[in-house]
Amino acid sequence: MTTPAPYAILRAHSDALQADLRTASADIRAIPGCGTGPMGLTPDDVKASPAYREARARYDRLHKALGRVNAVIMRHYRSQARDDALAARHARAAA
Repeated sequence: MTTPAPYAILRAHSDALQADLRTASADIRAIPGCGTGPMGLTPDDVKASPAYREARARYDRLHKALGRVNAVIMRHYRSQARDDALAARHARAAA
């Protein structure tokens, strides 16, 4: 079994993936016709377009990578992650 990377490195990687995921999500929403169908759904002809398929594949890859990194964080550094989340929550409440 390999030793996981230090918490700070994993956390920085997770934060970078989250930022990339937000960008990928914005790229999907920027595609013309996205979300224009009934109830805000994306029509099938838009989903079949190469631009949408490429943007969606990128989003799915990033989402899966983020899940893997967060799983390692939770498996090996649960208490540190909890402490960070709690500190962030208190900082938001104080602001």
